[in-house]
Amino acid sequence: MSLEFEKNPRRRRRLALLAALALLTLLLPLLPAHAFFPTNLLTGFGFLGISHQKITERTVEQLDAEFFGIAKLTKPMKKAIEQIADGNIKVDEDQTTSAKHFDGENFAGGQVFVTRDNRPRIKPALENDDAATARFHLGQALHTIQDFYAHSDWIELGGGPHPSVGVPGAAIGPVAGPAETTCGTCTVLPLPICSDCSGELSTSRLTSGYYAGEDRIKPGAFKCSHGGPFDGSVTGAGLGINKDSSDCAFSPRYDLHGGAVASASEATKKFIRELKAELTQKQLKLLFGVGPNLAMAIDTTGSMGPIIAGVRQAAINIVDARLGTDEEPSKYVLVPFSDPSVGPTTVTTEPDVFKSGIRALGASGGGDCPE
Repeated sequence: MSLEFEKNPRRRRRLALLAALALLTLLLPLLPAHAFFPTNLLTGFGFLGISHQKITERTVEQLDAEFFGIAKLTKPMKKAIEQIADGNIKVDEDQTTSAKHFDGENFAGGQVFVTRDNRPRIKPALENDDAATARFHLGQALHTIQDFYAHSDWIELGGGPHPSVGVPGAAIGPVAGPAETTCGTCTVLPLPICSDCSGELSTSRLTSGYYAGEDRIKPGAFKCSHGGPFDGSVTGAGLGINKDSSDCAFSPRYDLHGGAVASASEATKKFIRELKAELTQKQLKLLFGVGPNLAMAIDTTGSMGPIIAGVRQAAINIVDARLGTDEEPSKYVLVPFSDPSVGPTTVTTEPDVFKSGIRALGASGGGDCPE
């Protein structure tokens, strides 16, 4: 790489745009019309920004640690996250319903989709031990909540988790009136595709972009468009207010993508924490795929000498039989005891550590007769 290239940020940016366009060409048949990119694959594993899948996986994993003190996920916990993310991703199969994406200033419709169509179905499913259905509806609700931050002007107004989004009975507002001008025009930049839309907004109320083909038709040029190369409601790819990606080829407000991701992540946690208050501990563990604790108390007195090897193997077999199943423990406790002492106790979330503790057990002391 030449020194001239290193000192030429404009040239670097142009090459980055060309790389983004090349990636777009490869991914075009798979891309949704709008929203945070649904999957990690479609962002080029982070090259174009943070996806719905990544936001969901990361925040649920953080809540696993917060709620249960578990840093290393078991297979059932990973499966739970995958099912929640799948429910989230599936929302993007509907590219005509503005409510599902908080598009076209349809804040009331988006709130209904979250709080009436999905949230009330989570607890009943868990009461019936139907974790898959509960996770699907949680993922659906989270997609729409996350889109609020990418598609509205909430980030421009200050950002952070909106106090009303996803809260049953709460209204989102104040929303710009139907005849109120919300957007001006973007400044076309010298580079192709990109525009400077940082001064486009002309309202201090909530608004969101209109997207061609959805059920909310843009009433005129005085309203904001979603923007991006797939939005036929604007002339040119660079106009609009979406923050779906970190690349201006897709998002006119690409510069606010990081803020949208941060707010969407915190809003995801807020929604799940509020949902947690409605669930029993058993239901919460079922939703997150958290298995039971496995505790073993093993006699290590000298009288166990002839059979301790068999006991060790039987204990290890119990652990192995549960790995990868819905009964895989989330915590392991090993308590050896020998007349008159107890311990040392091993508490771990790692099955290999637990099995190593079992293998290390021997039989000695106690002073009683062999069995």
